[in-house]
Amino acid sequence: MANADTYRNLKPTQPGLTCADGFTLSVQASARHFCEPRTNSGPWTSMEVCCDESESLLQPFAYDSYCAPGVFFDVPVEVIEAVIAKHGGLVEGQLPQPLTNDDLCDLLMQARQYHS
Repeated sequence: MANADTYRNLKPTQPGLTCADGFTLSVQASARHFCEPRTNSGPWTSMEVCCDESESLLQPFAYDSYCAPGVFFDVPVEVIEAVIAKHGGLVEGQLPQPLTNDDLCDLLMQARQYHS
């Protein structure tokens, strides 16, 4: 039988972020993303970032030549905040937040409905 920790891995993917100058990025943090700590409970010191455009501040965090371009692992939160500031700040979206108890209850209810 599954326990609550099983459903912690179901944390939904975070919607994309849009900056004032139109720069967009996806910032994810959960047990299934490259972040620190690699859990859903946060708070995180680094997160996984994906963007289509070249951003020099993110280049040191490119995984390797085998990874898709624009994917950056374990990017420190301070660097993510600097990227957002460089592009005029956020106009849409927010950085990932840890699952709350209410979120976990909702996921458990969804799982029960799915399995019934």
